[in-house]
Amino acid sequence: MASMAVKDDPRASGAVVRAGLLNRRGGSLVAFLMVAAVLLGTAFGPHLHGEFVWDDIYLVEGNQALYRADGWRVLLQHDLWGPATGKPSQLYHPVPMLSLWLQGISPTHSLVGFRLANLALHGLCAGLLWLFILRRGVGRGAALAAAAVFLVHPSVTEPVMWITGRHDTLGMAFILAAMLLWPVTGRGIWLRSSLAGSAAAMAFLCKEQFVVLPILLLVYTVVCTRGRIDRFPALRRWLILLLPAAGVAAVLLGRAHLGIRMGSDELARGFGQLLVGYATIVWHYAAQLVSLGNSVTLDPFVPLGAWPAIAVLVILVALLAVLAWAWWQAPTRFDLPLLGVTWFCLSLVPLVAAIPQIGFYGNRYAYSPLGGLTVAAVGLLAPLAGRGRLSRLWIATGVLLPAMLVLSTSSAAANWSSDLSLYRADLLRDPDNGIAHYHYGYAVLRRRGCGEALPIFLAATRLAPDYARGWHNLAGCLENLGHAAQAVEPARRAVELEPDNARNQYNLAVALAARDDVTGAVRALQACLAHEPSFKPAQELLAGLRRGQSQP
Repeated sequence: MASMAVKDDPRASGAVVRAGLLNRRGGSLVAFLMVAAVLLGTAFGPHLHGEFVWDDIYLVEGNQALYRADGWRVLLQHDLWGPATGKPSQLYHPVPMLSLWLQGISPTHSLVGFRLANLALHGLCAGLLWLFILRRGVGRGAALAAAAVFLVHPSVTEPVMWITGRHDTLGMAFILAAMLLWPVTGRGIWLRSSLAGSAAAMAFLCKEQFVVLPILLLVYTVVCTRGRIDRFPALRRWLILLLPAAGVAAVLLGRAHLGIRMGSDELARGFGQLLVGYATIVWHYAAQLVSLGNSVTLDPFVPLGAWPAIAVLVILVALLAVLAWAWWQAPTRFDLPLLGVTWFCLSLVPLVAAIPQIGFYGNRYAYSPLGGLTVAAVGLLAPLAGRGRLSRLWIATGVLLPAMLVLSTSSAAANWSSDLSLYRADLLRDPDNGIAHYHYGYAVLRRRGCGEALPIFLAATRLAPDYARGWHNLAGCLENLGHAAQAVEPARRAVELEPDNARNQYNLAVALAARDDVTGAVRALQACLAHEPSFKPAQELLAGLRRGQSQP
């Protein structure tokens, strides 16, 4: 029988195309999952065991609300530190704390379980970042390489190994979810925009640093959607754009209802000082992330001088201006670089109110900025992937760089086995770090007592004379070792640095009482109880001193 020409069926052709797309996406997902499993397992797998470290001792191990069936009410209705220590704070992170509660009430909760969940969340963030990069038109190889670098960049060690770092990983997951939902065009626009607004609220409920997400989404609208929202009527357009801000506003109202205020004493500083603080923070994290490094856990904050700060700000503004001009000329070529650098800059703005106040940087604060720089880097470098020798160089870098980073990240993760090993590693890298001396001294104090911790606290006060905690523990150890009279000056220095800390006032009262300065001790105890009325040791000491005064 003679052959006959058959007309192509467009439905069949469409089915073939869709099947091909699904196969490519499925293959890319399998590749990502395999790479993530190998990299994360190698970098973090051997180091998930150990002890609770740093704030995890109070917020996780000793936080009874995490292990009670009704603990969720406490976590929802109170600030972060109140239920754990009885000392209220301005931090409100119910979403990550509720995730810890879900693990805490399970019969299998453990340090390894908590860290495994952190590791899974980090992997989720890398996966969402990979999806976002793919969605913006970057090739599969370049997107996979960028996600691999994000997976094992040494600066992600703290958010993974520190259980409290879940506040950062979970918040980042909501940021990326909002950005994946956000392009305001196509079907389901109201549903997607509402979900993005909810994700903005959830990110803010993870950590105050993420309050800038509505602004980031607005920048994303301008830079990456090229005005496609303009086809909607003005009122509808503004309603869509304001949904993420409405989510953040709802959280602020909820915080106000609970009496948890939002603010910082740092914001009362002059505008010039705030700019210097911001320039210092930008310089620190840019140097750390671009160099593919990891700072010490407790790196003291030292503001730049005026002229270096101005130089940093000028460079930053010039970089943004160049990227904006390039984007204006070629929007689809420079949308990711401009978005990524803006993301980096925006995510560091809230830290101006936090880092100068606590006195040191935190590697956890680099987590969201790392996402921004990853987007910027892949946007700039991905076009090189198809250019001859540069393509081979790109492929080699994409393979070798994550492999090299695994080694340094694994070494950093090993330090998290205990607080002793963590802070000892800090001191080996930075012997003049007074804040690290304090934390190492506190770790020694918990295990071996004041006898061995005292010289470490002495070094802490010498190297970081403006760090109140060092003076506080130096005074406390002197008192516990029977040298209360010698504790007056350290205790007084702690009060000068933190006059609103009730425990500082109590230490001063004990030291003054040892010198028979009853009047001064009573005055210090009254100040202590004014800040913490229920502090029983202060009540008992005050009652004893007053009885002694009343006797003839």
